[in-house]
Amino acid sequence: MTYSFIKQSKTVPLEKMLRVIEEYGIERDMLEKSHPTSREILQLYQMIKENKNLRRVNETVKHLREYVEKLGNRNHNISNYPELFLR
Repeated sequence: MTYSFIKQSKTVPLEKMLRVIEEYGIERDMLEKSHPTSREILQLYQMIKENKNLRRVNETVKHLREYVEKLGNRNHNISNYPELFLR
């Protein structure tokens, strides 16, 4: 297979798409046995990329929430001891 696909004005070689699909856990042999069309391979690739991006965003949001919570706890702890700052 030597197809390339265009998405958002950038070309994604078929080999790269197949590599991403394999990294996700779908074996190339199994995929080729199902005789997917070029469009189906592209759709699978795009779904995997979107899933990875969503995971990355969720992880970032999780870290930001933890950070904000930590800041809130620190500010709360400081407000319990105002006499330290009245000197």
